[in-house]
Amino acid sequence: MPSDQRLNASSLPHFRHDLSTGQPRCELALLAETTNAQSLLVLQLHAPQHILESLHTTSQYSAPDSGYLSCAMDSLRPRLHYDILLQVLETCSLADGSRLMRTSRFFYTHGVVPLLSHRVIQIPEEEGKLQKFLAFLRVEGDRRYKLVRRLHLHTQPYEPEPSDYLGLVEALRCLTNLWELEILYSEDILSAHPDLPAVLAALSSLKTLSLLYMGERAITLVQTVHAELSSVDLSFGDHQGNPVVLTDIDPSRRTLLHPISLLERFKSSLEEISGSYWFMGPGWYDYPHLGNFVYPKVRRIQFDDGHELHLQATALMSAFPNLTHLKLKLYEEGSIPTAGEVEQYAIKCRRNCEAQQDQHYGWTELEEYEGGLADLYALGLLCPITTVTLVSEFESLAHTLGRVLALARPRRLRLEWWPFTQQTGEHQAFSFLKGQASQRLQSLSINARWHPRMDKEFDISAALESLLSAAPYVKLSTLRLTLSIESHESVELPWTPHDGKHSRPLSLAETSAESFDLRDYVRRFLAVTPSLNKVYIDMTGPGILQRKATFSAGELYFEDSRLNCEANAYTIPSTMHYVQ
Repeated sequence: MPSDQRLNASSLPHFRHDLSTGQPRCELALLAETTNAQSLLVLQLHAPQHILESLHTTSQYSAPDSGYLSCAMDSLRPRLHYDILLQVLETCSLADGSRLMRTSRFFYTHGVVPLLSHRVIQIPEEEGKLQKFLAFLRVEGDRRYKLVRRLHLHTQPYEPEPSDYLGLVEALRCLTNLWELEILYSEDILSAHPDLPAVLAALSSLKTLSLLYMGERAITLVQTVHAELSSVDLSFGDHQGNPVVLTDIDPSRRTLLHPISLLERFKSSLEEISGSYWFMGPGWYDYPHLGNFVYPKVRRIQFDDGHELHLQATALMSAFPNLTHLKLKLYEEGSIPTAGEVEQYAIKCRRNCEAQQDQHYGWTELEEYEGGLADLYALGLLCPITTVTLVSEFESLAHTLGRVLALARPRRLRLEWWPFTQQTGEHQAFSFLKGQASQRLQSLSINARWHPRMDKEFDISAALESLLSAAPYVKLSTLRLTLSIESHESVELPWTPHDGKHSRPLSLAETSAESFDLRDYVRRFLAVTPSLNKVYIDMTGPGILQRKATFSAGELYFEDSRLNCEANAYTIPSTMHYVQ
């Protein structure tokens, strides 16, 4: 860097509204003046709102028609402090940030700190990106290596030569302050150079380790890591999401893949465990020695897509006595449980409940559960759960919702589907709220979609009336409903885009939604639930209709609009109604 190069121009921000993202955009022009020439560097940043606000100036300067700032020198113009410009540097990409560092000695010296230390550095799959990043780190001896805190390696080796990854081996030896590491293609990376497994295992500063697409080498790495990890995220699935590693491995070694035994060396430091396609065995009691492992600091665990994953409540309580957050999504997406599988869930629930009662110990209360109803039902947890989020459901298990919530007694309940069974029908969908399930309930949020073909005989109006009939039994303070009837490419829209006339006969679901009186519904809901202080209801569909109701701070608003079906980027002017 030439000694006479300096940042001579003050940088003035110019704000626009980015129509493609709907977010504010800051275009920052910097002038780097050298003895030989002037170079103009223009950075287009998608900066956080608090940074944009910090860049505001009281200057009366008007930007030129081109939208960029004039860089003519004017000592009377306000100037941004270097600290603000360094804050802007944090929002740059590595490529833009490295170019900015070449504009002045100040940025060359101090800009590397926010560029490397204050961000997650993600190396994408594109060929050559890893080598460019390593070349950037090699400048200034080992100074830049020590600034890297969080590194995500998403590069994928394609028939690599060991020499291609020698630079990565050398760099990892110098990353002495690295505390977060994610490797997307972990098995491929570990196979790229013979020294990589040992170098990664020797990273003593690591606190968070995430390995995806794991194989035998990745399993060995987890068992040999020297660091005291506080968070791990391990995925055994292949590139297509299949648990190939688990099916191919010797059955006698599968016990080692049980998370309780695999992570034994970190049991005194782990606070968070995440994993997918983990083999948990056909039952906890098949592996009695695992009950000796206790992870006292673990507060959060998350298991997704469990292959032969059979969780037992007492096993979790024994291994994780201080757990507060549990997230499970174990059933295969899109599959429907058979009658035999539904019966197996009932058997697991009964056994888990009996085991908790017999052993007289367990969690006092969980702060949050997120996942499927089937998994929570099978666990049969007897402790209360403050927040319950159910993200998927099968109609064959919907009848268990009342039992599950009666045990959990949540304060906040969020459903990503509308509770319904053929037995109860739309009119009794919320009958479960009239019992113990609503004993502590204060907040209810439902996000439901109805398909125009599969749900065409669903009476949406009756379903909403069912919720209203249960309202007097619940002391709700917050209600949030986001409801929509989806349009499908193979289903003709019920209205023409311009005049709103019916283009085909409406189904029961569409008719009941179209005739639903949202204003009257909200007023009746508030009348029977005096404890409510916040209400938000958004009904989209059928067709181009969109209706919203908001109640907050004692004020009630209604909004009606019609979506533009040809270019769904804006709404036809709506009518807003205010009721005090």
